Amino acid sequence: MNAIARLAARLSARGFACLLFTAGFHSPESRAAMVVTFQEVGSDVVASYSGSIDTTGLALQALSSPNFSQRTAPQASAVYFNNGADRFCFTDTWTVAPTPFGTSGLTADEFSIATEDSFGFDSTRLYVSSAYVSGSSISGSMTFNNMSLGDMGIQLGTTMNATFSSGSTLTLNAVPEPATVGMLAVGCVAAGLGYVRRRR
Repeated sequence: MNAIARLAARLSARGFACLLFTAGFHSPESRAAMVVTFQEVGSDVVASYSGSIDTTGLALQALSSPNFSQRTAPQASAVYFNNGADRFCFTDTWTVAPTPFGTSGLTADEFSIATEDSFGFDSTRLYVSSAYVSGSSISGSMTFNNMSLGDMGIQLGTTMNATFSSGSTLTLNAVPEPATVGMLAVGCVAAGLGYVRRRR
């Protein structure tokens, strides 16, 4: 194993140990968070989400009209991963509300969202499935074919943070495609080894 591979393995092991330590000493309530990621994958953009929400104390409003919406509206601080004939809307949702993270609005071409995992938000409301249980995990994704982040009016590196009234957090990130991230990691490791060699 060469020096770069050894260093990468060591860093990975330390990161995994840190993750285990963090998971072991935080309560489920403190981990209540949703993460939404927009990522260029080949010639497409994939928007994905995962996490959980503490809905304690949020004002509930049932929406009876069917709504099948898989779209993003960055200029309106909104993303909708909804897939279901019935869903709940929570008002008085935000302590820190979502802010605009782009300039255009588009409907997804493909999606993978279980009805019970429906999730959406805008600057005033939170949307979840009527079957959602506070604190339970949900996830899903949608794909915008033949698009780039630039085409969607979203700048690479954009981060948007918001906080639910219950204390849960929402984070939205626009990140490079996986291959780019891997090349960046290798470059950082190589730069670190070069520094160590110069110090020697």
